[in-house]
Amino acid sequence: MQYQSATFTGVSGLEIYYQSWQRAKATRGSICLAHGLGSHGDTFKTLASDLALRDYTVYSLDLRGHGRSQGKRGYIHRWSEFREDLRQLVQIAKEPELPCFIFGHSLGATITLDYALHYPQTLQGIILSALPISKINLSPVKMALGQALSSLWPTFTLDTGLDIAASSRDPNEVAQRYADPLRHRYGRARMASEFHQTITQLQRHSLDLQVPVLFLHGTADRIVPAQGSRQFFEAITFPDKQYQEYPGAYHDLHADLDYPKMLTDLNHWLDQHLQPQYSWKTSQITVDT
Repeated sequence: MQYQSATFTGVSGLEIYYQSWQRAKATRGSICLAHGLGSHGDTFKTLASDLALRDYTVYSLDLRGHGRSQGKRGYIHRWSEFREDLRQLVQIAKEPELPCFIFGHSLGATITLDYALHYPQTLQGIILSALPISKINLSPVKMALGQALSSLWPTFTLDTGLDIAASSRDPNEVAQRYADPLRHRYGRARMASEFHQTITQLQRHSLDLQVPVLFLHGTADRIVPAQGSRQFFEAITFPDKQYQEYPGAYHDLHADLDYPKMLTDLNHWLDQHLQPQYSWKTSQITVDT
């Protein structure tokens, strides 16, 4: 297994950290991984290694303001910064004549969905794990405060209050998260405002999605309840869509007790989507984020 880490210069000049995993003769394509709020790319090490063993080249970035990437913790100026950073990772990952997928988890799933609406022609498909597209278990008072202060005090810091114990049923995984020095619990006022605006726009554009999509969600997810992603799935008219729920599973499916089942389902879906089935047209969608 070949492992590398490096940085690229993202929007506004911030250095964005990423990692890659690859077997010597990986030939199936590339998969980019985008993590959730307060997390970082290391959380995907097991998933990345398992996918690399199936001859994919796997890339995982630390979002700006997260992990080893530069930027104020939990801060963005505009949502498009997330999207364009991910676009640069896709450009690094994408190989001629080979498919490219994105696996996005939680906040990373929202970024992935937004990216797919803007740049469908760059992708073979997307996987949305625990997509926060409607209700999330963050304090509505904090969300409202963040939106109110977005212009006046955009860097105002809020404790997200996310329950780490609700991330996984595996006690070892939970303990690692509590002890992880790279994790944070911060969200800034501008982040709250940009996130709210983005999910509102994405809900309006469900009919415009033109990329194969796999939804993954645990039914016992207390951080991002499954109902929102289920409803969004039903609203999509693009025919190549699949929704997979895991009874009793928590938020981080890539680190939960049902991970082996999730990995099997993911590999099966990827196997079915290695060959191009659609001719993408350049996206004409305007999502004002």
